[in-house]
Amino acid sequence: EATAEGTEGLAETRERPSEQQRPTRSSLEAKGPFFRVQEVAYVSWYEANNLVYSMIQLDPRARPTMRAVLEHPFWWSFEKRISFILDLSHRMENEDKVTDPTLLNFLERYGKVALNGRAWYKQIDTVLWDESKRHRNYCTDSLRDLTRLIRNKVNHYRDNSEEVLALLGPVPDGVYTYFATIFPKLFFSLFSFAWRYLRKDPLLQRYFPEGLTLADMDSFVLPPGEPLLLGGVFIGSNTSAKAARNNLALDLPQRPGAPVCSYFQKTGFCRYGQSCKFDHPPEFKVEVNSKGLPLRPGQDVCGHYAREGSCKYGLTCRFHHPEHLTGPRPRKKSKEANPF
Repeated sequence: EATAEGTEGLAETRERPSEQQRPTRSSLEAKGPFFRVQEVAYVSWYEANNLVYSMIQLDPRARPTMRAVLEHPFWWSFEKRISFILDLSHRMENEDKVTDPTLLNFLERYGKVALNGRAWYKQIDTVLWDESKRHRNYCTDSLRDLTRLIRNKVNHYRDNSEEVLALLGPVPDGVYTYFATIFPKLFFSLFSFAWRYLRKDPLLQRYFPEGLTLADMDSFVLPPGEPLLLGGVFIGSNTSAKAARNNLALDLPQRPGAPVCSYFQKTGFCRYGQSCKFDHPPEFKVEVNSKGLPLRPGQDVCGHYAREGSCKYGLTCRFHHPEHLTGPRPRKKSKEANPF
């Protein structure tokens, strides 16, 4: 008797299709409807597996409604899937620069599943990675940055070399098939994240039907898991002290002769970790206090930290956060509320 785990394991042990083996819309339609459904199901095996096993739960109460079944992303065309990935990537582009990176950290918690548990640059073809890294600096453990690479490949499709174009195939079917066969859980992980946290977002709400709640899709949508990203988080005001110390404890690459990482020079932290291609001289490294906030003895004390014991900017704050101010602040006496 087949099980969900067995089906998943079998699918993951298959060899990745070569360029000639990867199905495209024209090749599928030429083979007829039976083969077209069969090969699309191969590319979408994870979504199909998720849909079917949710529908055959032993407890009828755990099964999805028929409307939820019909709204499952298994039915999405490859064109819609690529459009969704690009829009989500655009939405998350600058989340590492905001004061509170909680949303980005939730996305990265899907990274271990979506990226097969290892750095994504080791899984894509070498020619694609070599060409991509010449134009952008990518964090190769970051789920967000893989979506950025996909977006750049599609938006600048004509700028790709002939070798990369032959590898990816046409947009959208070929590009989606290429990445879906390497990362079979990528699309559904992104869908699960967006359904949980961004289904009301103006840029993404068109992908999610009105009237369906998280409870309606609960049997489908994946919960957040573990990040693959080094240190587990992007640093911001909502980062824990332990996570901040873990990030600072990483051995950042020293590359004498290369330009100094400007972000590291300003903050003492590098969001790209060991994959950063710039130099990280040890004199720019900073220590943190017990709350995970930067110690910068030569700078003024952070005013917000002195008053509240917390900092809105986290590790990116350029001011000093001395240890003796980490204790609780006395509460201000509040005025009695007017009963009338």
